[in-house]
Amino acid sequence: SKNMIDYNALAEEYVKCVSDKSRIYMIEHYLETYDATRKRKVPYLLFPRQKDLCGALGSGNNVVTTKPRQAGITTTCGGFISCEIVLASKEEPLTILVIGNTLDLAQQMVTKIRDFLYQFPAWMWGEEYIEEGKNPLDPPSKRLLFNICNTKELVLKNGCRVVARSSGPDASRGVGGVSWLIFDEAAFIENGKDVYASALPTVSTGGHIVLISTPNGKDQLYYETCRRAAIA
Repeated sequence: SKNMIDYNALAEEYVKCVSDKSRIYMIEHYLETYDATRKRKVPYLLFPRQKDLCGALGSGNNVVTTKPRQAGITTTCGGFISCEIVLASKEEPLTILVIGNTLDLAQQMVTKIRDFLYQFPAWMWGEEYIEEGKNPLDPPSKRLLFNICNTKELVLKNGCRVVARSSGPDASRGVGGVSWLIFDEAAFIENGKDVYASALPTVSTGGHIVLISTPNGKDQLYYETCRRAAIA
């Protein structure tokens, strides 16, 4: 019951979640992901390369990562972002802009983030998310989490926003003050350098930029970024 919840222990748990900037602890203790081999959801236990990605996301402003097929890089990124959202304050909400080489790809990332957000317990979101008679260890209801919830956009009650866009010169139109600018399958974005340049002003206030992709020859955005990162 609610009366039996040890709130001191929850406070300690919250500090543990906040202090681990890689969000590995949160992902492995609170999230589940679908395992196709077992045909069911299982605890999200990260592989070494996925942990490396979380560490990079938690410590660097700009991250570029290779994405071998079925490596779970997009899912891991979605898990990390969902942790950032649940820990965000109303005073400093996050805006996440996902640009894919197709709208469908960007929407897949937003859907992953949404599905992860449903898994966190109500107490972690805050007292106003704990419904009367409900166990704080259970997730809050959808109506308490979201003002807008569809495959193209999530707007949360805590002020955070997640937007999916297809690549193009207008990919970032109407989205400002971006905290996380994520390019999925960056190497396949047509006129990648131009799309990148037009979206760059959205993170001018100090946001993070993440390029995720499987390689696609010597494209001007992803390949060039990887090459320069290797030299730096």
